[in-house]
Amino acid sequence: MYAVIGMHWTDECPSQLHQLILHGDLRVSPDEVVLMHYSCLKDKSGVFIYEGHILKHQSGQGAVTYQDGSFQISGTALTLINDREVIGNIYEQA
Repeated sequence: MYAVIGMHWTDECPSQLHQLILHGDLRVSPDEVVLMHYSCLKDKSGVFIYEGHILKHQSGQGAVTYQDGSFQISGTALTLINDREVIGNIYEQA
């Protein structure tokens, strides 16, 4: 885990949190918010893929991690995995 010391918002990486902050609708404590690192990739349905997402793919499924400068699933670079589908995330799985 890393401390967040600043954020930069762009049109390429949309943020619901940014919209909540802009419109004053943020009604949770910052301690309750989990920031998920955006991979700048999408799944086969166009869903944005973040660190912590659980993806189903042609070889099985796994959680997206950020290691050694790249997004990975079980040590394989996310860019090398085809037919990706977001099926959940590590924060909401029972």
